[in-house]
Amino acid sequence: TRQGLIFCTLVGQCSAACPTGKEEKNGRCVVPDVCLPDKCPPASGCRNSSGTACYCNEGFYLCLPHFNCPTGRAYCADVDECKKKRSNCGAGATCVNTIGSYCCVVNATSGKESSKICSGKT
Repeated sequence: TRQGLIFCTLVGQCSAACPTGKEEKNGRCVVPDVCLPDKCPPASGCRNSSGTACYCNEGFYLCLPHFNCPTGRAYCADVDECKKKRSNCGAGATCVNTIGSYCCVVNATSGKESSKICSGKT
């Protein structure tokens, strides 16, 4: 059987467990890897730092429980760039929100077909 590890500081204080926020791995106390699959919500990324570090991708915002999140769990919600007036469509074009981005639809004039110009990922 494996015996419990004892960790000692430079001043000689010893304990049988890693300090809060760290875990034992290969005989050493390390910061746990929080960037494992399914740790962060969809449309987000993760930075492995000294704690959970999920962040929403561009075109999304963090929806927090008990603040602006109707599901009771944090998640990354789509930013409606058209409603927030963050698009650069200009006159004669209609903004169409897409998941994580938006498109500008240039209205047909003088027999020309309408065209669509999109920003970022659509």
